[in-house]
Amino acid sequence: MVRALWLGNVVGVELTRDEIQRVATRADVARINWNPKRDVSLDRKLCSAPPKTSPLDVLAPAFGTDAENECGVALMRAPEVWNDLGNTGDGAVVAVIDSGVCWTHSDIVNQIWVNPGEDLDGDRVVMDAGDENGIDDDGNGFIDDLIGWNFEIGTNEPSDDNSHGSHCAGTVAGDGTAGFQSGMAPDAKIMVVKVGLNFSDEVDVWNAMQYAAENGADAISMSLGWPHSQNPDRATWRNNCENTIDLGTAMVIAAGNEGSGSEPDNVRTPGDVPRVITVGATDCSDAAAGFSSRGPVGWQDVSPFNDHPYPPGLIKPDVSAPGVDTRSHNVCSGYSYKSGTSMATPHVAGAVALMRSANAGLTHDDIKQLLQDTSIDLGTPDKDNTFGAGRVARTRRSSRAQRPTAGSRSAS
Repeated sequence: MVRALWLGNVVGVELTRDEIQRVATRADVARINWNPKRDVSLDRKLCSAPPKTSPLDVLAPAFGTDAENECGVALMRAPEVWNDLGNTGDGAVVAVIDSGVCWTHSDIVNQIWVNPGEDLDGDRVVMDAGDENGIDDDGNGFIDDLIGWNFEIGTNEPSDDNSHGSHCAGTVAGDGTAGFQSGMAPDAKIMVVKVGLNFSDEVDVWNAMQYAAENGADAISMSLGWPHSQNPDRATWRNNCENTIDLGTAMVIAAGNEGSGSEPDNVRTPGDVPRVITVGATDCSDAAAGFSSRGPVGWQDVSPFNDHPYPPGLIKPDVSAPGVDTRSHNVCSGYSYKSGTSMATPHVAGAVALMRSANAGLTHDDIKQLLQDTSIDLGTPDKDNTFGAGRVARTRRSSRAQRPTAGSRSAS
């Protein structure tokens, strides 16, 4: 299999040992990197008992429903955006690059993105059998990619066989139909981009990022990452993230769950990329999650960048969000509790969807700066390596904001 990855000026291929040796002799090949599949998931546990709830759960119920609000949704004051501003994320598309999504869950079925170029009858029905004709109708290189793509096995069915992706998608856009409001932006659309978490490789994820950007995603929610001990290709990651952002897609990425690890290798790749929005985890009482990866990160040994030397390094994460005992979708029905920076990240991606819904002209860098400027500072004054700029909180203010003015806190 060969797939061109123009996002990073590389080509992903599956070759035998002899074929690799022949390709290596070509003058137009700069280098060949091994691309092994690894476990890159970032959830910590599945809880059997409900966690303590925040007093903010008594805020107004979900827009148009009688559902109870999830702790993070309440703490980040999303209901104020829904009820006071009438903004539920309509028009925004978030690509969830993960283990897939069960699109039949009653809380998400109406929030699944339908590819307009493959929706032959224009009815926006999710995985409509009448739209599957074995033809790449929109010419994007993917046959019958009705709701996204499965890069793990190369098919148009990105169903979830792990539960991780469904849980994350529910935090972005679950609408509370089944009785519990888990989603930050209940009218945003979820582009389902499956890479598999137990056995994923870097090229699959890069292709997923390229797909999301090419197909108009406003944001990417990516709750996965490679620890530095696995030697990820950090230079290519940084290039690919930069290029995705420059194409107009905001990137929201988990910091990792190595909170007890050593600096400056504590934050996973690509959460260590300077420009992305890196998310740490808090609990419902605004305490830092013990597992949440801390910065700083260093890039002094990564060519051609060789910047942010450690010490002092670059502060990461950028912001934090609730990610301890988060309640969201349990694959195709019901709800379950999970913990990890995986769970914090889609909270922020949902906030980004609200911001893009209100102001489509906001760039990734605008959004990052606004999130930092409107966060509640929980650690040492200003930005720090535990909470970043703080826990994302003032969703109403950020969703109404125009582009940041000169002199605001830097988004780097």
